[in-house]
Amino acid sequence: IYAGSGGGTMALGAATKTEASALVLGEPAYMILSGVFDALPDGGSFQELKKDLDKYYQSEQKKKLAAVVDRITAPTLLLQGDKSYISDFNHDHLVPVYQKKGKSIIEKVFPGQSHGFYWGRRGADEALVDEIVDYVDEYLKERLNLKPRPIT
Repeated sequence: IYAGSGGGTMALGAATKTEASALVLGEPAYMILSGVFDALPDGGSFQELKKDLDKYYQSEQKKKLAAVVDRITAPTLLLQGDKSYISDFNHDHLVPVYQKKGKSIIEKVFPGQSHGFYWGRRGADEALVDEIVDYVDEYLKERLNLKPRPIT
């Protein structure tokens, strides 16, 4: 499954309900699955969350995220830039949960990139897109054992 941002969150949810061979996720908004937005006061915004994550990301939200990661069996490749708040959350909170649970995760950081670069947008040039495709291709080749089948 290849997805990014909110789609990465949906891919993660899907991976908790079915067996996936691998997940390749571009800066998934995993914080959504932690329930952290539910902890914001009515009318609370993403900007408020960015200002004081620790105020809203408490033990209940940490348990929710851990429960989601518990149900993932697929190895996960996390594609991240270093100019995104979502990447910071994933690096500081999601990756350690995967590691603590003994789950397979590789975090690949692309310096200078902002949210959405993994789709070839927001300043991602052709050379970077080629680098991403090559990296993902190698990652999947090592993990997928699929034999070609004729189309019938």
